[in-house]
Amino acid sequence: MKEDIVKENQKLIEEENTFKDLSNGMYFVNSPCFLTIPDRTIRLNGIYLKAEGHHFDAIKILHVHYESQFIYLLVEDIKTGRIYQISHIIDENSPCIWWLQDWEFVENDLFKKVSSQLSDNDLLEFDF
Repeated sequence: MKEDIVKENQKLIEEENTFKDLSNGMYFVNSPCFLTIPDRTIRLNGIYLKAEGHHFDAIKILHVHYESQFIYLLVEDIKTGRIYQISHIIDENSPCIWWLQDWEFVENDLFKKVSSQLSDNDLLEFDF
């Protein structure tokens, strides 16, 4: 099923679709600001990391609405329980006000980058 979603999402990206309601509470969002797996797919009740500058929040998506190139997400802050709405323009040329990352993306992409920079003694190496 995951492979089918990836293939469908690649097709949607090639067709330059910006948003599509898939099935079972899943949505395709063609924006570089959505760092999710399968490629640019979000789901209702999914837990994500919202990054805005140096501030990070773990959120759960409660509702998704798309209108006139804007996506509106009703979310719940996992730590505080606060429910609020966030929005973003879905356009490849618009800057990302915030990024949405799922845990699988963080594990697969970020951890691979970090582990590739570990030295023989498991310490991160920095270039100054």
